[in-house]
Amino acid sequence: MAQLDQLHTFLVVAKTLNFSEAGRRLTLPRATVSARIKALEKRLNTQLFLRSTRKVALTQEGEAYFLVAERLLNELNIIEERFMQRIYLQGEIRLSVPVEFPQQSLVSLLADFSQLHPKVTVQIVVTDKALNLVADRIDIAFRGRAVTAQDLIARKLGETPLLLLASPSYCNRHAALIKAVNWQRLAVLDPLRLIPFTAATAPVDTTSMALARSFAQSGTAVALLPKQFCNDQISSGRLEAITSPCQLPKLPIYLVYASGNRLSKRVRTLKDFIWENRHKYQLV
Repeated sequence: MAQLDQLHTFLVVAKTLNFSEAGRRLTLPRATVSARIKALEKRLNTQLFLRSTRKVALTQEGEAYFLVAERLLNELNIIEERFMQRIYLQGEIRLSVPVEFPQQSLVSLLADFSQLHPKVTVQIVVTDKALNLVADRIDIAFRGRAVTAQDLIARKLGETPLLLLASPSYCNRHAALIKAVNWQRLAVLDPLRLIPFTAATAPVDTTSMALARSFAQSGTAVALLPKQFCNDQISSGRLEAITSPCQLPKLPIYLVYASGNRLSKRVRTLKDFIWENRHKYQLV
């Protein structure tokens, strides 16, 4: 460290040919600048400057040393900048999320990630299709089912409970059937196809959780939906939970990505950020 300080000080003095001016540029006392130059000359066993009361000049050895020292210090700075740039991630990440993925959770997570890594762009691919991560150039995917491909890792973020939900008007109209647990006459929309008991067929059918939720709010039927997907409707009283005749399954959420060393540093960083903050952003 002392040698680098001496080298840097020498270059400033050599460019200004003034010890006081060099001290101002380095924010150092003139005595410290002079001491560093003397120590460098002693270490090299060579006089680098000719000093008088009015003038400072480089010796022939000082001029030769200046040319080499300046080149070496410039090369060192370039190498350091290259290593420092590795800290600042940049590039694009393609993230696949289901259509009904909680938007506010995703927005909050990616907004905070973007503040930490402003040069990284996240391309969000919204689809319920199980895309081929390699063919579709997907770096990370949120999925409701584990994967079987050996070259992929499915890390379980957690589970969200499923609830039987209906509007207050539906619950009032069918209070007797609900109390009697007569599901043979209670229509249930099951967009995820996860209902564990037999119920009446609903007048409509859909694989869209958003549509099922809307039909439930309209009083058309009961809907089996993830609690996380309906928190706002439940808290506002637009939907009510109905007791199930049996234990309901939970919907798992997996983080899927390539195995081995195929992930770039920016993808690994986002993957780790999601995993470490899965509860903070209520992903599960």
